Amino acid sequence: MEHPAADTSPDTAFKIEDAASYDSVVHDFDLLTNRYTAPIAGKVIGLADILPGHKVLDVGCGTGVLTLLAARKAEARGRVVGFDLSDGMLAKAKTLAQAGRFADRVEFVKGDAERMQFPDAAFDAVVSLYALRHFPDPEQALREMFRCSVPGGQTLVAVGSAPPLFSGAFFKAGMRVLSDRILGLAGRAPLYATAFLDQLIGRKLGSLDHGEHAAWTHGVKRYSGTVATLMRRVGYRNVRSAWIGHAAMLDSVHEFWTLQVTLSSYARKRTQSASPAEIAGLRAAFDGICGRHLARGGRLVYRSGALITTGRRPIR
Repeated sequence: MEHPAADTSPDTAFKIEDAASYDSVVHDFDLLTNRYTAPIAGKVIGLADILPGHKVLDVGCGTGVLTLLAARKAEARGRVVGFDLSDGMLAKAKTLAQAGRFADRVEFVKGDAERMQFPDAAFDAVVSLYALRHFPDPEQALREMFRCSVPGGQTLVAVGSAPPLFSGAFFKAGMRVLSDRILGLAGRAPLYATAFLDQLIGRKLGSLDHGEHAAWTHGVKRYSGTVATLMRRVGYRNVRSAWIGHAAMLDSVHEFWTLQVTLSSYARKRTQSASPAEIAGLRAAFDGICGRHLARGGRLVYRSGALITTGRRPIR
């Protein structure tokens, strides 16, 4: 397939740099994704309208966790294309597809999600997990997904998000905050990834100018209205949203560190740009805080949540 013409705009530079930031952490990303993201991915694919024989597009596929789940759901007659801009991620995804004996029905393609090279109405279903927030122009990315979907086909987009206001999960989170404050009186309030390392980096290395995230995401915690509005704007109908969450407890300080410098865009990019001396000082502070926290009965926690928004391209 042909690649889009060269583009030197700031948005394109951001996308290229963002994708490249994953290349050196591919092994850890795959390991951690299977350990901590698989429960979310399994629930996401259960909501995707993928039938045996369908042709499916996975936008921002990473190492292919959702791609391979889609391939299982589409069965032997189906075909799935994983689409990403990171060379390292795509190389790992291809290796995993071959190891899982999916190579005959899964293809991985490099490209820009805001300018995809596929024909109109090429896919029966389009899915995307934790990718939309990496795109400088999410509306254009959704417009491309809409264009590539067959009339009547479903697009499912899942983004990392706090639970919607006034939902059951929102009130549970409020109770958890209260519990954490009580534990904090004894110095045992949980340390949460990825916020813990992000905040420590800000104190030890100094904050950046938010260039590690797409501008439209700055300061946003909940995307329940944003994504649905964008999907309707580009033409989707029957737009619906649901939120799912997952929590994991870690007992390894090393894994708590690796998880955060891999999965947090801020921590990943900030540590990649830091000097060895800065990293050594940061790691020493991190290990000391976490070690003391575990010693007094505290917990290391990774909570992940996904807002899943679905919509259909109208038949007419």
